[in-house]
Amino acid sequence: MSDDTQAQRDAFFAVMSAPINSREDAVAFLTALHNADLSYHLDDGAADCLGSISWLSNMSREIIDRQVNEIYDLPCWTRDDCPIGVLLELAGHCAGNCTGHCAGH
Repeated sequence: MSDDTQAQRDAFFAVMSAPINSREDAVAFLTALHNADLSYHLDDGAADCLGSISWLSNMSREIIDRQVNEIYDLPCWTRDDCPIGVLLELAGHCAGNCTGHCAGH
């Protein structure tokens, strides 16, 4: 494993359990998730989507699911802005306009 990969994992674990109280907190969590190569379709759950990642424990997957629930409970999301849209933007799939995807969330 490269030093960069370990640093990305360490950064993720540092924010994994941090309180999610704002859109900024949510974006920080989702950015760390993305940077650690743990992006997944958030509707499907971490246990199902991240179950094959050997360095991620079951407890970590449960924490991710809890944090994602907290993210979705924030009142900041709109028809044009949603957590999955944030991940898509981080991955470069929608160039800042994920309106079509977010409309259903």
